[in-house]
Amino acid sequence: MPSQEQTIPKHGAVPQAPLKTRLWTRTFFTILFVNFAVFLGFNMLLPTLSLFLHGRGLSEREIGLVFGSFTVSAITFRLLANTLSKRFGTMTVVRLGFVTCGLGAAGFIVADNMGLYFLARLMQGAGFAVSSTLLVSVAANIIPPGRLGEGVGYVGLGATLSLALGPVLGLWLADSHGFTVMLLFSGLACVVAAVISLMLPRISIPQGGPKDKGPWLEKSALAPAALSFVYGAGVSAMTVYLAIYCEQQGLPSAASFFMVSTVGTVVARLTTGRIYDRKGHFFVIPPAVAMLVASIMAIIVVPPTWVMYVAAVIYGLGAGAIFPSIQTLSLSSVPPERRTVGSAYFFVAFDSGIGLGTVLLGFVAGFYHSYRSVFEGSIAIFFVLLLCYLTLFAKKPKAAGD
Repeated sequence: MPSQEQTIPKHGAVPQAPLKTRLWTRTFFTILFVNFAVFLGFNMLLPTLSLFLHGRGLSEREIGLVFGSFTVSAITFRLLANTLSKRFGTMTVVRLGFVTCGLGAAGFIVADNMGLYFLARLMQGAGFAVSSTLLVSVAANIIPPGRLGEGVGYVGLGATLSLALGPVLGLWLADSHGFTVMLLFSGLACVVAAVISLMLPRISIPQGGPKDKGPWLEKSALAPAALSFVYGAGVSAMTVYLAIYCEQQGLPSAASFFMVSTVGTVVARLTTGRIYDRKGHFFVIPPAVAMLVASIMAIIVVPPTWVMYVAAVIYGLGAGAIFPSIQTLSLSSVPPERRTVGSAYFFVAFDSGIGLGTVLLGFVAGFYHSYRSVFEGSIAIFFVLLLCYLTLFAKKPKAAGD
């Protein structure tokens, strides 16, 4: 009979190491801070860059093209991250990514034509993509295997907090000190992340893998990537169309909704990782999908303000639980030396899902002449997500290390 620590848990729990293995080291704290800094610099531009470009005389179409160039660049360099890591070293590429992202932000200050605006945004996409993809792999390499879900949740907490603080800081700097100061601060945050990352010890990242695999091929990462894609398509309704819907229905602003949802996201990030590690993803992902569906159903009935904010907290709980859970699935589904590829699959699928979901749900809104139909479509997508999960994972026999 195996010991209790050796028993294979159900539903995908991660059993490789006892949960008492140390997680909170100086290296882990440094990674958390670095991740927060680069996401803070990036998220400062979410509400401000379009205002800046509009002030420079760009049309709505031109602004859309500049923003779209980021997605193309990000997807391309996420796929190249593993190859660049092998050739130049993981932390070298991460630091170069930070600096490139920062230079891209500062580049908008001196840009004076579409070509330079494109170049600045392409630099941001490339730098942010490789650094965020590889940094997750670095973190996964130092997190005790038995606490992978918990550790990944904590790493993502920096991105969650920066998503709440970054836009507010960016708008305040732009209003109080001008766009030049705001862009310089955004770039400086990324450069600070690169400098602080020099404090990290030399971290050995497994490389290599089967010789018959190309640098981008990893079939075992396809199933988690499918979940990531469908999830991205589902949340696109909230990220893109909620502001318009709230304005039409006289609901509190989307900004206040997402600020309140941060409370739920932080709680989920701090708690659900441990549930994932102890009991498995089955005890996290289906309940998280249920919370997302419940929150959106509350929104489409045009609730009073207090219900809207309760729905925001529930939405934050669901999103804060499901995103790191699928990310952990992506990292644990591949061998350690292929985690960079697994991370790239996850992010590329998520970004692609948001892009496709935005387009498809936009067509739905146009066909039914109602933004309510967008959120009804989002609910349908989340049911597809649950079906995909149950098909791909819930009934699959588990082996040690799943």
